[in-house]
Amino acid sequence: MKGASFPGFVAAGFLVAGVLRADPIISFGKNGIGVQTDPPTTIAIALTYSDAPDPIDPTNGKTPLIYLFGGEEFGVPALTAGDILITDPATDQDEDLLRWEQERTASETEWLVVVYSQPGPALADVGLPTAYQTNLVTMPEEIESGGGEEGIGLFNYQPSAGQPGYVEGSDYTYNFTDSVLVPEPGAVPIVGMIWFGLRRKRK
Repeated sequence: MKGASFPGFVAAGFLVAGVLRADPIISFGKNGIGVQTDPPTTIAIALTYSDAPDPIDPTNGKTPLIYLFGGEEFGVPALTAGDILITDPATDQDEDLLRWEQERTASETEWLVVVYSQPGPALADVGLPTAYQTNLVTMPEEIESGGGEEGIGLFNYQPSAGQPGYVEGSDYTYNFTDSVLVPEPGAVPIVGMIWFGLRRKRK
């Protein structure tokens, strides 16, 4: 299923009051399949997504895959913006770009992760941009335990202060696969509700 143009996101899930915890796990791929889990629960909340121009680089001629995974009201700790460039360790070729950024609305800031990848059939396979954010980190792609094409990407990325994707007061973990994401066994997806905005208010 293809996403609507930004800022209208295709939403495959919704948030339930009391489900969110302090240390979310965000898992996402290149085809608009992404989930958030909040240990110790195994409930998987589907992320909203869109394939649209990059909000911070809208004139680059590309429509990358954009996931909306959270947001905060003004005046609270913010997401650390930045880019992670994922390279093939065998060839040193740049393969994917994961871009964390914030989109400011009238009342709050929404948190986005934008996915660019080399040309191919997936939604994110639009090619890499030529301009990067100042906060740029280069990391080799990894093969998840068990190997295979579905196990290639970036796993268990837990940013520290100043790194892309860091949120003060929460220990976020990010998992990115360069193919279709399959939720972990035992996860219960919440699907079927349409909504336009993912909001989380920090107490």
